[in-house]
Amino acid sequence: MSGTPGTPGAPLRLAVCGTRFGETYLKALRDGVPGLVLAGLLARGGERSRRLAAALGVPLWLDTREAAAASDAVAVVVRAGAMGGRGTALAEAFLAAGLPVLMEHPLHPVEMVRLLELAARRGVPFHVNSVYPHLPAPRGFIRAVQAWHAGAAPDRPAYAEATTSRQLLYSTLDMLGRALGGLGELWLERGGGHAGQPFTALEGELGGLPFSLRLQSYLDPADLDHHSLVMHRMAVGGAEGSIALASSFGPVLRSRPLYMPGYAESETSLLLPGGEPAAALPFLDAPLLAVEAGAALTGREAVREALPGAVAIALAEFAAAVRGGPAPAGQTPEFLTLLARAWLLAGQKAGAPACRPLRPPPPPAAVGLHAREAVHAGG
Repeated sequence: MSGTPGTPGAPLRLAVCGTRFGETYLKALRDGVPGLVLAGLLARGGERSRRLAAALGVPLWLDTREAAAASDAVAVVVRAGAMGGRGTALAEAFLAAGLPVLMEHPLHPVEMVRLLELAARRGVPFHVNSVYPHLPAPRGFIRAVQAWHAGAAPDRPAYAEATTSRQLLYSTLDMLGRALGGLGELWLERGGGHAGQPFTALEGELGGLPFSLRLQSYLDPADLDHHSLVMHRMAVGGAEGSIALASSFGPVLRSRPLYMPGYAESETSLLLPGGEPAAALPFLDAPLLAVEAGAALTGREAVREALPGAVAIALAEFAAAVRGGPAPAGQTPEFLTLLARAWLLAGQKAGAPACRPLRPPPPPAAVGLHAREAVHAGG
């Protein structure tokens, strides 16, 4: 085990713990992440893990001490203790051994604080990866909101809103916190609503803005990674219009309401000469909707390219921090602590989700006019 990076200039040896979503990390490392090389896998020793280790030509460890002895840093891609997994215990063991750790989200605030304090005592970085903020469309959304927010007057933007599922609540709050420059003094209260609604409505404040959150009210405990009615949908807006992320994979939309200077005073006209005063021209000539970022992806492209690419960005940031670079804005202890608290608060205010056994969704075929026409044409 080495508590400091290996030979100067040599890539850091990274152990990956967990091989379910951990496979996405393995794909990212196989494709190449600057400053990192896969040292081996830590898993329970199942057939799939053995085959992955053999295919990648790396050792499969069953004991944390073996992994620590052969690694410079660790990615813990296992659910945290608060989510019923052993990820927190694994992270603690590696941090205690003096190894930097990047861990998958979400973490309970108590776990977060404990791991951050342990990392500080050992003098090593501790990062938490919620993956989705590093996808191309969310990155575009975050940059666009940051630019607008930085240059806006104190009363603009005027609101933030989001719709998501329990599984993706942490990454939703992570995206908005990054976009708004922090989570601020988050507070939320449950709104009214009828029993049986698919979403629970919460109202409050986030990042200094009025905030509305619609959170899916049920999940399937046997399949926590699926069955989101909406993955990520969010917007930040004001009098000028809004910047919206339509879905986890895009697009990012910039839209604005129709406004005609002079209309209320009867100074504009569609028919009379000179009926378009100079003040109206910028509003009439600018588009009401613009697609800023995001291309349509297939499911295969999402899981084989987009998600590993997002993980690669998080890993590269982690490697830079291990080498002595500053913590990114989304990885400071202050931000991570507030994020964990925000995630817990939103879940508590929404109440426990209903647990339902859910059937697999039908294959994508008949949503929207074009799909319906294609079905009719084919049938």
